[in-house]
Amino acid sequence: MRKILVIDDHDPWCDNVALELQKAGHEVIRARDEAQAVAAASDERPSLVLVDLLVAAKAGAGFVRRLRSLPSMRNTPMLLTTAGTNRQVAQHALGQSADEIITKNKHSMSTIIERLMRLPKAD
Repeated sequence: MRKILVIDDHDPWCDNVALELQKAGHEVIRARDEAQAVAAASDERPSLVLVDLLVAAKAGAGFVRRLRSLPSMRNTPMLLTTAGTNRQVAQHALGQSADEIITKNKHSMSTIIERLMRLPKAD
């Protein structure tokens, strides 16, 4: 089982992601803003983080870099999720600090699960 931190303030998306990841045997930790994300990242030590672009934008420049500055998050893969389709704008907004960018659509879950499969096995 892997712990996945989902940072997003859109409950329907989070509910869907949580359901699918839990069905696949993973634990989902949810955060709606930067403060909750930092607390969860510190306490839970997730093996993957999904960060919504708008939540990151509200937190200000360097949000992903601030998360990565936590000792427990230094090497944790972070995937940026966005409802938009312009990946260049999304990547530029975060200063290219996310590992991958995923557009929220019907194919998103397969991309997320595929990314999980590339992670090292959990201890």
